[in-house]
Amino acid sequence: MDEAFSRRDLALLGAGVAAAASLPSTALAQARGSGPSGLTRGDWFAQVRAQHQAISAGFQMVRNARGPAAMKAAFKRLSTLLAAHSIAEEVALYPGPAVTGQGDQAEMRQLYEEQQMAKVMTARIDAALAMGQRDQAMTLLGQLEQALMAHVREEETQFFPALQRSAGAAMNDKMTRDFRMVFSQAMS
Repeated sequence: MDEAFSRRDLALLGAGVAAAASLPSTALAQARGSGPSGLTRGDWFAQVRAQHQAISAGFQMVRNARGPAAMKAAFKRLSTLLAAHSIAEEVALYPGPAVTGQGDQAEMRQLYEEQQMAKVMTARIDAALAMGQRDQAMTLLGQLEQALMAHVREEETQFFPALQRSAGAAMNDKMTRDFRMVFSQAMS
């Protein structure tokens, strides 16, 4: 049963990532802005947006999981995705303002700190699930989701659009390659 649940969840997650990368809704597109001209949906910002959608779907999968084993498995998938995503952002994107000489260094430090707090929250949720404390895990999961969605809004509406505009084509290409590579390595 858990295996079928996992396949179904992975299929939904994959479909969500593909849909987010290729066909964002009008509301999402307006909220996120269009980015500089000449950049394609396969660029680093599109990859980030798709992963943000997958993370959001991952939270829903944890909430919808039936039984402790399914919940632990769904949370394991979500926490793996969160870890790989944060590593890719921290390595390939967050140094961008320092490299381009543009942007707010304090904002960059804040994003790093938020990522670290998310890792602590993830560990607390994992521990609660391991001890069979479902209610505590769900409370912490809600807090983590709320904090991450605020983090995502800041990234997608302020930090990343400014970074994408300030970086030239070569730097955007490099960040795209680096983000994809680091994320792939972290997921394996």
